[in-house]
Amino acid sequence: MELLRYLSNYDTVRLDVAAAHFELSEKTLKSRLSSLQGVLQEYGIQTEALPGGQYLVRGRAHFARLLKENSLRYEMDFDQKCLLLLALNTGYLVVQDIADRLLVSKSYAEKKLGRLLREYPDELHSQRHYGIRYEAPPELRLARIVRILFPYIVGEDFEAALTQFDRLHLPVLSCFTPEQRDRAQKAVGLLRTMELFSFTDESIQQLYLYFLLLLRFCTGKPRFGLTGAAGRNSSDSGTSHCWNGFPGFAYSFPPSCRRKPPDTLAGSY
Repeated sequence: MELLRYLSNYDTVRLDVAAAHFELSEKTLKSRLSSLQGVLQEYGIQTEALPGGQYLVRGRAHFARLLKENSLRYEMDFDQKCLLLLALNTGYLVVQDIADRLLVSKSYAEKKLGRLLREYPDELHSQRHYGIRYEAPPELRLARIVRILFPYIVGEDFEAALTQFDRLHLPVLSCFTPEQRDRAQKAVGLLRTMELFSFTDESIQQLYLYFLLLLRFCTGKPRFGLTGAAGRNSSDSGTSHCWNGFPGFAYSFPPSCRRKPPDTLAGSY
């Protein structure tokens, strides 16, 4: 969003000046500009790379509507991106790796990470020679990820919403297999067919994310099928659970995740 606001102020942008302003390399800046081509064209804004490191912007009058209609779609600060990146990973990430993935300089990442470590001491852990790791309990990890992603997962096409988030903010599609995304979508679809329940759009979006994350972090064998009244499938060893009496989504939890799921997933944070 900051880059869009920056472009709205100029007919011609010098890439070296803009890169210095955002503390990015020119290569990274060009990559970001390229990722914005689609939405700029949607609003009638044309851009063109010129010789000598110049970037031409035509149709600046359309930026006002673009910025007004897409403030949430494109607004996401470094802190949220960094917390999400760390929470989606189970191992240590070095500062340079974090900087590369978030498309910022190493010095900028170091400055921001120092503050995040002080602000979230119960969630983030730093170890010399290893890097930084997210170490909160599983339920807090899931709640943190949902809290960050939820505002961006709008509408009923969750795959499209995740794809858009992946393109605009942080690559997240690679964190989930197509099968996991499909199973989470089916779980939500099954919930919607049950007349016993009534869900708001927001609660369905949150449930989708929780299902997706449980499939991502709990490495047992996910399956769809009928379970008994107690939420246990007669063919398993007793580690399956059925959430809130919902018989359509059973999941085997490995020892590291073998905790009872929250009673109300959508409201667990």
